[in-house]
Amino acid sequence: MALFQEEGLNNQKFTQHPRTCDDLPAYLMVHNAWFRAIDLAAALVLLALGFVEAPCIEPLCVPVQVHSSVELCVLTLVGVQVFLRTRSVGWVDFLKHKRTMLKCATLCLMVVEAVVVTAR
Repeated sequence: MALFQEEGLNNQKFTQHPRTCDDLPAYLMVHNAWFRAIDLAAALVLLALGFVEAPCIEPLCVPVQVHSSVELCVLTLVGVQVFLRTRSVGWVDFLKHKRTMLKCATLCLMVVEAVVVTAR
């Protein structure tokens, strides 16, 4: 009952609450303030990598291997977060949520780009 009240207070649709007891831990983790803070930190690290990627000012440049390794680690973290969100809402609702699908597509493109840069 408390989950319905929390979703009502946050003006969310009631389709996102867990349907089974196995989905409850993922739901509670996704709706945690720490989870959102880690998501924000990962996004900021990805944006900050643009300052140290070539071409950049000489003191800020880092080797490509370091840059792409950090990028792949952060993208792995974002991938785990997307998986947990998928686990908490289910595949059907995940496929209906446009913002999460856009994030997943962008994540796939960024992983491919980082792997190509690292291999090259």
